[in-house]
Amino acid sequence: MMAAPVDLVSILAVMLVGGIASFGGGMGPVAVIQGTWVAGGQLDAALFAWVLALSHLTPGPRAGFIAGIGYYLHGVTGSIVAMAGVLMPAWIAAAGAVTGLERMRKVIDRLSRSGLYIVAGLMIAAAIGTALPLGLNRIELAAVCVTAWLVGWRAIDPVWIVCAALVIGVGWQWLV
Repeated sequence: MMAAPVDLVSILAVMLVGGIASFGGGMGPVAVIQGTWVAGGQLDAALFAWVLALSHLTPGPRAGFIAGIGYYLHGVTGSIVAMAGVLMPAWIAAAGAVTGLERMRKVIDRLSRSGLYIVAGLMIAAAIGTALPLGLNRIELAAVCVTAWLVGWRAIDPVWIVCAALVIGVGWQWLV
């Protein structure tokens, strides 16, 4: 099946490259593993295909096959190193993003406060643009405003608004 066990440093290095190749999703490690260990004779092509197919049959992330490849190359330790290697680029990127965001916290807070007014203005413009063609009368417009106030500022669950509208609608039909 395999020529000789692959050393842990090689597993880590190849999986790091695979992790970088899979940024944004995708199966980057597949090509890296095929080009390195299948083509190099350390991993049997049929075994590789079987582990990859098995990962597609089981629930969870498709990257689970990496643990299987690591296991076949160097046992349990190889499985752990392979997973660490493929995850390390994402861990480093996430740590960098968190660090960068923390350094920019004051700027983000200032922009967030002013951004709320912009978002509110855009929502009002969209609401007016939607309501005008409907030709709502004053009572209907008042109901829309009260509903927006209840949901937006009083944090009423919209389900209660729908239930209240149902009761009002049925009551209105009985009166008319």
